[in-house]
Amino acid sequence: MDDEPYNIEGVRMMLQLLTQQYLPAFDLANIDTAGNGLKAVDRVKSVYAQGQCYKLILMDCNMPKMDGYEATQQIRKHITDEGGIQPTIVALTGHSEEKYIQRALSSGMNSLIKKPCK
Repeated sequence: MDDEPYNIEGVRMMLQLLTQQYLPAFDLANIDTAGNGLKAVDRVKSVYAQGQCYKLILMDCNMPKMDGYEATQQIRKHITDEGGIQPTIVALTGHSEEKYIQRALSSGMNSLIKKPCK
């Protein structure tokens, strides 16, 4: 989930390279994207309503309409309320200061990747 199309495409390309090399059986055909936090929450709710689940969500921390911190909290609450399986949510952020790392973790994200990614 990211609001910048070039970031989304960059992450998609990195995932393709990584999976080709390390996880060749991993299916990248089922990658969803959302341009803001509100769409991310709606997309997760829709997928879970269909009886499916996400295993991994890459979440930009600074998005329009709803930031990644709030989106993560709402996603976690919805899945908990529905009794679903929680995905791993990894923050993608350009902020590397400790306060942003702690904010990501305290919002319910499992880990953090600093942008730009290598």
